[in-house]
Amino acid sequence: MSLFPITRMSILNPISDFDHIFDTLMDSNYRLSPRTYTNATEPISTVPRANILEEKNGFAIELAAPGFSRGDFSIEVNENTLTVSVSSKDGPEYTEKLKSREYSYTSFTRSWNLPENASVNMIDARYEAGILIVNIPVEMKTAKKLQVEVQ
Repeated sequence: MSLFPITRMSILNPISDFDHIFDTLMDSNYRLSPRTYTNATEPISTVPRANILEEKNGFAIELAAPGFSRGDFSIEVNENTLTVSVSSKDGPEYTEKLKSREYSYTSFTRSWNLPENASVNMIDARYEAGILIVNIPVEMKTAKKLQVEVQ
């Protein structure tokens, strides 16, 4: 039983990893370049880093996402995939003043495959000091073999 990001690198499959890196570099949404005064308002893709913890009753995802408020986050589960996203834009007043950009806390999406025994109806989340913590409880494992006594 495990919880892994949908996109992750593996030593076991370097060709697939190279393809992923190449696709990422060629995708303009992910490409980062030094910002100059003429393109300071171009969007920068900032994908927050995550820690995954195995807890007593399941898993916890800690997502480093400073600069947001609790209401900015959207957390959805669809077909055993957990997706955390934020969709926002800088205001026009801020954008007009911006001359150089090295970070952006505007939009991102991260997804993880959930274990089969995840209790999706019990998932909860909290946001503290720039860290979004998503708790994913799992159901107790059931016995593969069971003998039922007839009464």
